[in-house]
Amino acid sequence: MCDFKSLLFLLLLFLPLSHADGMKEGENYCHDTKSVEQNKALLGDHPNDPIIIRLMALREGLCNMIDRGLITVEQGIDIFNDEKNKSVIQRSNEEQTKSPKLTL
Repeated sequence: MCDFKSLLFLLLLFLPLSHADGMKEGENYCHDTKSVEQNKALLGDHPNDPIIIRLMALREGLCNMIDRGLITVEQGIDIFNDEKNKSVIQRSNEEQTKSPKLTL
């Protein structure tokens, strides 16, 4: 597992459906080679992190649904961002319960 700050950085790499790298809003980022490779590397570096595994699986599933025309790109972005935000909160809660409480 990684610490909270590391997770925040890692999650910022997980922008497969949102507007990053100067791409336009509403554009399908599922086939963006750079983000696909970043996500593969991220999963390779953290193969046992359940949050990263879950987000990667969600991304692939949403991209599949977008490609098949079952949902819009905007719906995929909203769903992914909601889950990413929940994951940040989950990891934050995990880190807070692991950290020793210091009193002055």
